[in-house]
Formats: sequence, C-alpha cells, structure tokens
Amino acid sequence: MDIESPKGVIRNCREVFNDEEAVNALKMVDDRNLPVHTYNDELSFEIFQRLPKYYGLVEKWIDKITEGMKL
Repeated sequence: MDIESPKGVIRNCREVFNDEEAVNALKMVDDRNLPVHTYNDELSFEIFQRLPKYYGLVEKWIDKITEGMKL
C-alpha cells in the first residue's frame, strides 16, 4: 500500500471519493505541481479556474475525517 505520496493517499481514500472525485483529486495533485515547473501564465489561469472544484473536494475530505474522529 503506497501512502507515502499525495497520489497514494488519494488512491487509498476510496471510501471518501467516488471514481469521478478521485480522478479530480489526482488532477488536483498534478495541478499543484505544474505551475512550479512551467511558469506558464495561461496554465496558471486554467488551474485557478479549477480551484472552486478542488475546494469542494478538500472540504468533503475534511468533513469525512472530522466525522471519523467523532467515533
């Protein structure tokens, strides 16, 4: 079980994300890494446009973690 990387963690959170959300979460990790290496203004703007979707994913993830802590 590979949980040492961000993508490994997402792949192992199947109970939190449905398939579409998991794909979007993996894309979020890619988008996190791309601007650091490309310095491309157009790409940065495209990623900026996706931030609300990513916010929703992270919010859902935090809610699930919080629910699990209340057991």
